[in-house]
Amino acid sequence: MFNTLCVLGVSSLINPIILEGNYLLIDCAVFVLVCLTMVLFTKRKPEISKFEGFSLLVIYILYIIYVLFRR
Repeated sequence: MFNTLCVLGVSSLINPIILEGNYLLIDCAVFVLVCLTMVLFTKRKPEISKFEGFSLLVIYILYIIYVLFRR
């Protein structure tokens, strides 16, 4: 987390990062949904099953595909 924030901070000092409103709204919505999914997965037991891990992986792959093709 520190590396991500440090790299983004230093790179934005050199060249400002412009975020578009439509993309930011969708990205935040996906983030909140994944966080809620994680809470539901870990609510009943403190470990993630293979099915739950696979479903999170599928969500991640679909999100990356969406990000690559939205531009």
